[in-house]
Amino acid sequence: MERGLMPDTKMYKEMIGAYIQVGMMEKAMEIYCSIKESWCKPDRLTFIILIRNLEKVGDAEMVEALKEECFQFVDYPDKFIQEVEQRYKHAKRR
Repeated sequence: MERGLMPDTKMYKEMIGAYIQVGMMEKAMEIYCSIKESWCKPDRLTFIILIRNLEKVGDAEMVEALKEECFQFVDYPDKFIQEVEQRYKHAKRR
């Protein structure tokens, strides 16, 4: 193991957010894949950030894939997905 900081879920989320802010959704998804390959796991906020931003760019196929992956990483995934959909619909109307 090399010396230095071990990445954690928070660091990965920060990187995802930074790539999204500069319009690099593909790179954000690469970081998401890195989370899954590491000892970390994506958390609820990671999924919210990715799902909402993929919906904004119109990538419905990837949104559905992420919703399916929630079942591997999130407690009560059905309820979580409903909450995300409700919040996004509410925010979209504003």
